Amino acid sequence: MPKRAIKQTLSLALVILLGMFLLASSTLTPGDQTEKVRAFTRDKEFDFTNWVWNAMQVKLAQRTISAERYLTEEERHNLVVDFLKVVLEIQIKEGQLNEIYADPNIADPQAASAELRAELEALHEKRNQAAPTAEAILESQISQVAEEMGLAYGGQAIPPVLYHSTPLPWALIVSPRDAIRQEEDINLVPDLTVDEHAALEEQVDEKLDVS
Repeated sequence: MPKRAIKQTLSLALVILLGMFLLASSTLTPGDQTEKVRAFTRDKEFDFTNWVWNAMQVKLAQRTISAERYLTEEERHNLVVDFLKVVLEIQIKEGQLNEIYADPNIADPQAASAELRAELEALHEKRNQAAPTAEAILESQISQVAEEMGLAYGGQAIPPVLYHSTPLPWALIVSPRDAIRQEEDINLVPDLTVDEHAALEEQVDEKLDVS
């Protein structure tokens, strides 16, 4: 492995380990209300520390393979543009899916959204396949700009440019029934279905008498 690649890998590992330490040290002790809500959400909660660990593995693999270096400038450009188009299409179709489940005139939203959910599954797979290379290209381009602006040392941007995109976690917001006030905000894994969202909200609503 070239010296520059080794330096980038070591810098990457240090930055991500520091991020994991900060995430772990910022955990707050939950109150009674939080624990009551988490009785329903604990197996569905988004794990930030695990996300950082997985991101580190992805970034280290990218540094080792460096597939983007074998592409022409035109190929790199097209790959990133196509990746962003897929991300946008996913967002549009997820909005359409939510509209189906929110429409009271649709008796069976699961059946009505079957084709749409199949399309979303295919788009998610397409995004996951393209993401590592697209991210590496964006990192390389931003690092090059940083070097041109004098924000690099020995050819390495300081701090290293890291970009990792995954679906955002959902947030379960809990409020009292008689006031507009956020009492809890719990992050949930991004792959929950709309049906699972509705079932979870209904459980928390009924058992804890909240909104």
